[in-house]
Amino acid sequence: MNEKDILEMISRTIEEFGIKCKKFSGAITVELIRKALLEEGFNVSERDVYINGIPIEVDLLIAQKGISPLTRIQYRPEDILVVLEVKSRGTFGENSIKSISNNFKIIKQAQKNIH
Repeated sequence: MNEKDILEMISRTIEEFGIKCKKFSGAITVELIRKALLEEGFNVSERDVYINGIPIEVDLLIAQKGISPLTRIQYRPEDILVVLEVKSRGTFGENSIKSISNNFKIIKQAQKNIH
């Protein structure tokens, strides 16, 4: 599945939902991206997870192969390769961009190898 297929699936699913709902759009976007990453063989978390010692919710993360979470939503910083903040319709506004950037800086302080 390529990026275009994923985007079309997200758009179709949102349209089939029948009403405009930002929470649903965000949730289904994360779920379908997660599904695509799993199909590609990545060790992908559930959605809305946390990294030990960091009070920030992460939409998705990719852990090293063979790593399991400590709990369904809790990972050790050293086990993580990538964190993903997913926005179904993009990020609007300078404050939102600054917030995401600041959160990523905090995460990088816990583990420099996270992308």
